Amino acid sequence: MANTPIQHLIDHLVQAQAATTTEALGEHLATALTLALGLNSYAQQYSTPASAQLEAIATITANLPWENWFKTRQLQHPLKPQLSSSPFQGQLLKFLVKLNQASRVLELGSFTGYSTLAIAEALPDHGEVIAYDRDPQVIAIAQKLLGNCSDLPKIDLRLGEIQPALEQLAATGEQFDFIFLDANKKAYLSYYEQILGGNLLKRSGILCVDNTLFKGDVFLSQSRSKTGQAIAEFNRQVASDRRVEQIILPIEDGVSLIRLV
Repeated sequence: MANTPIQHLIDHLVQAQAATTTEALGEHLATALTLALGLNSYAQQYSTPASAQLEAIATITANLPWENWFKTRQLQHPLKPQLSSSPFQGQLLKFLVKLNQASRVLELGSFTGYSTLAIAEALPDHGEVIAYDRDPQVIAIAQKLLGNCSDLPKIDLRLGEIQPALEQLAATGEQFDFIFLDANKKAYLSYYEQILGGNLLKRSGILCVDNTLFKGDVFLSQSRSKTGQAIAEFNRQVASDRRVEQIILPIEDGVSLIRLV
C-alpha cells in the first residue's frame, strides 16, 4: 500500500493492537487520532478559502433551528446543517466546474444553496446552474440566502422531485456540461440511469456524485445501513458499466467523478 497519511494511521492502530504496555498503547492511539483529525482540516487550511458570500450561507445554515422546526412540523423531513456541502467540497466543485469549462450545470439536491452558489461562482457570466430540491421550506430558505448574492443571475432554483424533473429535462432535450448529484441516496441508481438514458450529460461532461463512501457503510458489511447498501449497489453498477469510466475520491464522505467513454 502507498505510504499515505491513512496508511500511517493504520500502522499506528496495528501497533496499538500489538502493544504490550499501556504507555505504548496510548502513544500509538494518540498519533492515530492526530492523523485522523488532521487530514481534512489540513487539506482545507491550505486550499483556496470560500468567498465571503459562501461563508455567510454556511454560518446562517449552521445556526438555523432545524430540529425545532421538524418537531413543530414546520419541516416535512428531518434536516440538519451537515447536509450542506463543506467549504472544502465547495472549493472542489468550483475547481471541477472551471477545469471542465462548464457553462451549463445541473444540481440535484441543493439544500440551502451553498453548493449551488459555489458552482455559480465558477461559471462564466453567461453560465447557468439549474438546481432542484424537493423540500419547499428548504427552497424558500435557499431563495432568501441567495437573494443578495452577486451570482444570482446564473442560478435557476426549482422546487421538484428529482425523477420527474429528470424526465422533463430529457423530454425537452436538455444537456449539461456538469451534473452534481446529492439527493436521495437510495435512488442514486435510478437517477444515474435517467441521466445516462435521457442523454442529459454531454459527451465531454462530468457527473459528480456525493456521499459514495457513505460513512464507510459501503465496505463495513456487518453494520451496513439500507442507504449504505443502496450506495454500495450504485458503486458496483457504475464500476461495471461500460458506458462510463469513474473514480471515487476519498474526500469528505466520498465523491465519485463519472464521465462517458
